Amino acid sequence: MVEIGFFVQQDNKITERVNQTLGPAFYQKAATIAEAIGYDSFWLPDHWLLFNNNSPFDCWSILAAVAATTSEIKVGSLVTPATAYSPFLLAKKALTLQLISRARLQFGIGAGWHKQEYDAAGLPFDSHRIRLEKLEETLRFLQTVWKAEVPIDFNGKYYNSTGAILSPRTEPPPLWLGGASDKLLDLTAKYANGWIAFEIHEDNLAEKVADLHQKLDKIGRKTSGLLIGHATRVVAAKTSREAIETSSRLGLRKDYTAPDLPRTLQGHLLVGSFEECAEELSRFVDAGTQHLVLSPQPSNLTHELLAMFNDEIIQRIR
Repeated sequence: MVEIGFFVQQDNKITERVNQTLGPAFYQKAATIAEAIGYDSFWLPDHWLLFNNNSPFDCWSILAAVAATTSEIKVGSLVTPATAYSPFLLAKKALTLQLISRARLQFGIGAGWHKQEYDAAGLPFDSHRIRLEKLEETLRFLQTVWKAEVPIDFNGKYYNSTGAILSPRTEPPPLWLGGASDKLLDLTAKYANGWIAFEIHEDNLAEKVADLHQKLDKIGRKTSGLLIGHATRVVAAKTSREAIETSSRLGLRKDYTAPDLPRTLQGHLLVGSFEECAEELSRFVDAGTQHLVLSPQPSNLTHELLAMFNDEIIQRIR
C-alpha cells in the first residue's frame, strides 16, 4: 500500500508569515495532527533563504523538534544540500536525529541548487558537475562511516577526514536522493535507498523510474531495493473551479519552469477537485510511486487541510 506524507512548502510569503508569527510550534502541531490521522511521514525543505521567504527555519532543528514530540511519524529532509556541509558534520546531524526519532529519519539529500543561499552563507557554489562529484564523495563517506566500528580515515578529491567515528552507534537512516538529472539517477542507483521526485508530471516520473530500474539492473541491484517517492503541492477543493480560483489567488501555476529541474522537465503541481487530485495521484502510484508527499495549499491552513485531504483524497487512493 502506498505511504502518504506531507510537507510545508517554504517558498511563499504565506509560509514566511507563518514562520514569523507561529514559529516552530506550527510544525510540531502539524506533525502531531498528521500522526493522529495516519500520515506516514513529515518532510521539510532544507533552505535558509528563498525567493519569497527570508524566514525559513533550519530544517534539522525543526525535524528534531518534531521527532521529540511525536512517536510514529517518519521525519525527512526534502532535501539537504550536501555540498553546503562537511560530510562528517552532516553524518553527526543524521546520527543525532536518528537517535532522537528512534530510527524514524528519512535522510533526503541532494547536490544543492539555490546559489543565493550559498552566497549568504559564504560558501562556494560550484558547477553542477562539481556539486554532483561532491555529493558522490559525501555519499561514499556516509556509507563508510555508518558501517565503521573503529575510527576511519577518508581521502577524497574534495573532502578529507581523519579518525572519523559515529558514536553512539545506531541503525543507519535510509538515504533518499532528490534531483532529476541523469547523473543524479546514476548516484541514486548506486548509493540510495530511495529517490524522491519533486513536482514533475506522472509521465516524466514513469520515464525516470524506468531509467532507474535499468540502472539498477545494470549494477546488479534489485528494483525492490529502491523506494520511489514524489512530493508535490496540492490545491484541492470540492470543485475544479474553486481549486483554480484558489491557485490563481495564491499565484500558483499548475505547470511552471523550475530552476532546479533539467531543461527537459517542467514543474507540475496538482490543482483540481478532490476527485481529480485523487485520480492524478493514483496515476503517480501506477507510474511507480510508493511514497506520496503532499503539501496542502495554502500552507497557513495545513492543520485543517491535513484532515480534509485525508478524508477527501487519501482515502480514495489507499
